[in-house]
Amino acid sequence: MAGDEQQQQAPLHVVVFPWLAFGHLIPFLELSKRLAARGHAVTFVSTPRNVARLPPVPAAGLSGQVRMVALPLPAVDGLPEGAESTADLPPEKVELLKAAFDGLAAPFADFLAAACSAGGRSGELERRPDWVVLDFAHHWLCPIADQHQVSRTCSRHHIHGRF
Repeated sequence: MAGDEQQQQAPLHVVVFPWLAFGHLIPFLELSKRLAARGHAVTFVSTPRNVARLPPVPAAGLSGQVRMVALPLPAVDGLPEGAESTADLPPEKVELLKAAFDGLAAPFADFLAAACSAGGRSGELERRPDWVVLDFAHHWLCPIADQHQVSRTCSRHHIHGRF
């Protein structure tokens, strides 16, 4: 009976791109691990220094995978060298980090275009992205995702502990 058969869905490829603050990076990494534990492929996007400071994602217990992609943060006048998260700055300089973050629009567009045009086979993941999960500060990301026909969702509320 067709109604009794359990329909299996193919795993998704989800791109996760949080704001550059560890109060966002860590919960989004937890979300990524939980998606991978359910068999989905996750590409976690941040900057090189933030990726290096995140705890490693153990492969044990994950039926999917989490791949880290580091996009270099553009230089902005007044932003200290090496500052890639709010933890690296006094509160009065966070606006400079936001300006640098906006400079990630073109590198992210290039990343997403490559992932979509190669069907995701250009890297470690074998399928094009199905979803982009973004944070509150990505006003430029939705048009990029729309251009490549990738669904997106925004975390308008913090996801802390809501798994």
